[in-house]
Amino acid sequence: MEIFKRDADFAPRKVLDGLCYLTVCGDIIEVKQMTSRNSKQNIQFLENSDFYQVLSTGEIKKKNINEKRIDDTKELRKTFKDLRDIINTNVVDVSYCRWVTLTYAENMTDNKRLCNDFNKFIKRFKYYCDTKNYGHFEYINAVEPQGRGAWHCHLLFIFERKAPYIANKDLKDLWSHGFVTVKRLSGDVDNVGAYLTSYLTDLELNSNDDFSCNCQIKNVNGKKYKKGARLRLYPANMRIYRTSRGIKKPQKIVMTPNDLKKYIGSHEPTYQKLIELLDDDFQSLIFTRYYNLKR
Repeated sequence: MEIFKRDADFAPRKVLDGLCYLTVCGDIIEVKQMTSRNSKQNIQFLENSDFYQVLSTGEIKKKNINEKRIDDTKELRKTFKDLRDIINTNVVDVSYCRWVTLTYAENMTDNKRLCNDFNKFIKRFKYYCDTKNYGHFEYINAVEPQGRGAWHCHLLFIFERKAPYIANKDLKDLWSHGFVTVKRLSGDVDNVGAYLTSYLTDLELNSNDDFSCNCQIKNVNGKKYKKGARLRLYPANMRIYRTSRGIKKPQKIVMTPNDLKKYIGSHEPTYQKLIELLDDDFQSLIFTRYYNLKR
């Protein structure tokens, strides 16, 4: 399938008059409109195997299993978009949150140990919160690979009321594998999902993990970062993030353009794009806009 980007300021009337498909993530709203939807299922994966069937021809093919996640950019984009949407859906007030980083003292590269150590840590932290009367919390946990192969673990704790003060030393003792940092989230950040996922995808220029790549450079608070450079460090078939059971999912809504105007009100898009999809028997224009109701 070929994808062509077009000028979003000239979305055709056929797109603008079509139904609006919304993904509501708290105050961040994604709106998609399209000229046609592809309802055909082109492939079917065969159960308990590494093969799939092309439905149009009946041909059986083997799945392409990549050694690195960067080899499947579509999957990566979807994973981090899903994570960004989940964060924005659940972070209503940043004062209810704490951003925690768990680091190993040694160069720990075992994925299974990372999972086991986290599960033990979260049980200890729940008990710690109970004894301190800090109340119930939910969490979103995401892993971050380092260039040397070691893992960091990032945690977003979301409490039912104002987040309590948590000393680094207390969490370090609960973690017991290395270093810990605890941070507040700034009230100036109005897209928390985008802000936090940048930790997992961008790589600081001239850091110990720095390597050569053709990545866009961005400046944040006087520091330079390679945008998306860390993506190539994620191994294939690894679960990048986990959530507690009480974490809410983004809401999916379908409405007419007139209803969208009432829903969005006077807010202007913060970003928009228009792309054209071309396949052998399918063609569609997709117009995407983002709104931030905090602005």
